[in-house]
Amino acid sequence: MDVIEREQLAANARRLGLWLTAELQRLATTYPQVIKTVRGLGLMLGFELVEKENIAPFAAADQTASLQFVNGCTTSASSPSLQGRR
Repeated sequence: MDVIEREQLAANARRLGLWLTAELQRLATTYPQVIKTVRGLGLMLGFELVEKENIAPFAAADQTASLQFVNGCTTSASSPSLQGRR
């Protein structure tokens, strides 16, 4: 408990959770054909994807996106907004 309080882990989770929620909601707004909903609390977040059969070939829709579909999940290793986040 001392470490949690001393390093303000709860406040950090809350702050990063707010940021990540906003970023995921932004993606959901930008790509509604892919992301249905975003929900959660702190860093316990989840997002629901549109049914796989209803997603048009993503790469053809937007060549600038760095999202990749891997086993039904989206990832972006090169997003500049994620670099340096801790």
